[in-house]
Amino acid sequence: NNKKRKNHKMKHVSFIKNDHMKENTNTTTLNCKKCGICFLQPEVATFIEEQKISLPNDKGKWKEYNKVWKIKDVFDVDNVGFTNPANLEKFVKNAEKDTEGNIQIDQKKLEEMKNKGQRYMTCPDCENEPFGTGTMNDGFYIAVELVNYPQQK
Repeated sequence: NNKKRKNHKMKHVSFIKNDHMKENTNTTTLNCKKCGICFLQPEVATFIEEQKISLPNDKGKWKEYNKVWKIKDVFDVDNVGFTNPANLEKFVKNAEKDTEGNIQIDQKKLEEMKNKGQRYMTCPDCENEPFGTGTMNDGFYIAVELVNYPQQK
């Protein structure tokens, strides 16, 4: 567990293909952009350039990402929070609210994801906005640009 936590003090950077992967496999840890906690060890995920995933940001707006890490087995992940669309509202803290104070999020999109058994991945420490999604049957995908990587020497 200390190994996972020590990445908090490491300098982190955005994804650089030559520094953070070899033969389409991650060569470094994947870390939370906000707090730095490590949630995926090296050589666990496969880089896929044309797989689209759709995730809500902390304002409740959906964005598509097409560069992802694929994780085949959910048990390969060290430290991550999983949710389902029914509980997603707590991750969009700054979303627009209606006159009664309810979070406004694309309910049609949310219902579609819920029916597919879609889960969202987020940091277990800071619960920042979701950085990945997937199902137990199809595997999980992490948006390359929503996580940080240790700076290489």
